[in-house]
Amino acid sequence: MLTATKHSVPLTLARGGLRPATCGQKSMWEILADLRPEIELLNLQQMLLISGELTIEAVLEAIGEVVSRHESLRTRYRQGEDGELLQYLPEQDGLSAEVYHIDGEQTAELAQQVQDELAATRFDLATDWPFRVVVAVVDGLPRAVAFTVSHIAVDLAGLQVLHAELSQHIEARAGSAAVPPSFAAPCGQQPFEVAAYEHSAEGGRVLDKALGYWREVLEGMPRTPFSEEPRPPAKEGRYWRGEFRSRAVTLACELLAVRHRVTSSAVILAAVAVVLGRRTGNPRFGIGLMASNRLTPELQQAVGNITQIIYAPVSLTGPSFEQVLRSALSGALRAYRHGRFDVRRRDGLMAEIGHQRGMKLELTTYFNDVRGPAKRRGAEVTVQDVLDARAESTFSWVERLPRENLQMLLAVRDGDDGSDGVCLSGLFDTCFLPPQEGRAVLEGIETVLVTAATSSTDLEALVEATGFSPPPREHGWLLVDGCWTHLPSVEKLVRDAVRPLALDVVVEGAPDGSPQLVAHLVPGSSGVSPEAVHRACTDLMAGRPTAMAPHRYVLYAHDPEEPGSTVWRESAVLASGPGRRRTGQAQATPPTDGPLPPGRDTW
Repeated sequence: MLTATKHSVPLTLARGGLRPATCGQKSMWEILADLRPEIELLNLQQMLLISGELTIEAVLEAIGEVVSRHESLRTRYRQGEDGELLQYLPEQDGLSAEVYHIDGEQTAELAQQVQDELAATRFDLATDWPFRVVVAVVDGLPRAVAFTVSHIAVDLAGLQVLHAELSQHIEARAGSAAVPPSFAAPCGQQPFEVAAYEHSAEGGRVLDKALGYWREVLEGMPRTPFSEEPRPPAKEGRYWRGEFRSRAVTLACELLAVRHRVTSSAVILAAVAVVLGRRTGNPRFGIGLMASNRLTPELQQAVGNITQIIYAPVSLTGPSFEQVLRSALSGALRAYRHGRFDVRRRDGLMAEIGHQRGMKLELTTYFNDVRGPAKRRGAEVTVQDVLDARAESTFSWVERLPRENLQMLLAVRDGDDGSDGVCLSGLFDTCFLPPQEGRAVLEGIETVLVTAATSSTDLEALVEATGFSPPPREHGWLLVDGCWTHLPSVEKLVRDAVRPLALDVVVEGAPDGSPQLVAHLVPGSSGVSPEAVHRACTDLMAGRPTAMAPHRYVLYAHDPEEPGSTVWRESAVLASGPGRRRTGQAQATPPTDGPLPPGRDTW
């Protein structure tokens, strides 16, 4: 193994201090907390090559000037006494770079070693720099700089800004330029200033409206798209990531985007809705979208984590693919308007609404389109071009992970082989999507797009083309409050929660005609109220994807004399009611949708 020497990076630090964390930082902190201790899974890595006659000192000075410019790269984090996350900048700080001296024949060995080491970096976010840098010196000259950054310090857009500035600064030094192009523009907004805005009156109104949007979404979405009992995980690891490379997806998207005057991102999201709707049997569900939130020039050039995950409703409505497409597009646009929010307030709202609806709401399905600008060649693409391209599509499993906190993450990126194809990358929880089904999801997206572009946009035909059969839901299953619910699972939930002497869960009609679950029971102890029964049920909802707490509880005094008899329901009623009480944990301003702010070009 090659060894490195430590070299100090010269820094010019403007300030230190302690401030509240930004919304983006708090969101990523929560995601990393779910992954601990394997937080390195979300580190971001980059490498840039160096040409010219530069010294090690010059490269280190370039690194120091760029790093000094962006405070997120040295921000540490701690939680206050109230549990709120704080960001901290030390007034005195030091950064070391690892420098490897090798000869030309060791380049491949070093590249692999550095890649492995950076991928395994586990930052202590309370004490460490969330940034680690390596310099490769080949035959006496610096030839590469590689670095890894914690995702709490930068999102993908911030990483691109950082990479561009560092590249330009090193190139400028090699060419003896006084000021790199990126340094001629003001620095992007720093995390301290982002937090100050979010705590201002104007920022508070933005966050209140976002919470109102979350209330609307959470009150209407299913608890999870996958209303089914988990299966045993795959032996090689619970979470599998596969890659499906397809030029046919690109060409079909271009045809459909021009035909319907939308972007290819909206087209792919609609295809995802068709495939997942068929696989899960849910006509409507929520999917997490990555909102960049870089809506001002200051944020567009910021090196920091501004991105947050906002949920959008998608539904299989109307007779054709165009209706699904319009639903997906309008849902995404509304979601992006409210992509900046306080995650702790959102979590409190989720708990409140989960209690009201009698379920554990889970955010487990995500879509992320990270491609560059589309080429928009729809007028040049023919139906035959799309059909012929399918023969070139390939699939492979590329990664297996022991831990994650999702059921499916679908990422779309440009092909890395120089072609005009795309790569559909799917990370699947094999307890809900076994490897063969995960692959079928990616292939089904291509099939839906190709079919819609070349032959039929009839929704029923596209659903059949996915290759999935509807989930088997026979006796005991019904769609309640937008969620597929299994009556035996509801009965087990109530029995586990309060150990009743007798129980009968029935389906009755609500005043609006919708099905309502009513639990008739004889309590196992005195002094039990509908509120106590409901609270006990909701406390046990975790890990029960097919259950739901009843809408009403009717408590009887009669102790059943015969097992299985329902004569006890003729006895006196001790108490009845829904058991639901508003907790007041979160207040939200209903969102008022104005024009879409500038700065979001994906859709």
